[in-house]
Amino acid sequence: MIVLIPTNTTHTITFIPRFVPSEELTLQLYKEETQQFENKTNTYIYANGLLTIDFPLNCFENDKFQLKILNDTEVIYRDKIFVTAQDTQEYKATKDLYYYE
Repeated sequence: MIVLIPTNTTHTITFIPRFVPSEELTLQLYKEETQQFENKTNTYIYANGLLTIDFPLNCFENDKFQLKILNDTEVIYRDKIFVTAQDTQEYKATKDLYYYE
């Protein structure tokens, strides 16, 4: 899950794509509250096996989105987005143990 801060600026996400992109990417957002799709303009950089994509998004606290990034008609990445101003925390769960980092 991707966590974004509720600001009206450009957001950046970095991920490992399913395959190397060969052309323009389509960033498609589905807002769960309104049940509407929206395609966002974006710029991306592919380097060292990671894809970093920048896109504009006006979002508010507690917004939830489904993210789909397409290379032509093939899905290169899927995820969910949650918008919050709270600091994120890192957790690690193993058998019978629970760590807070």
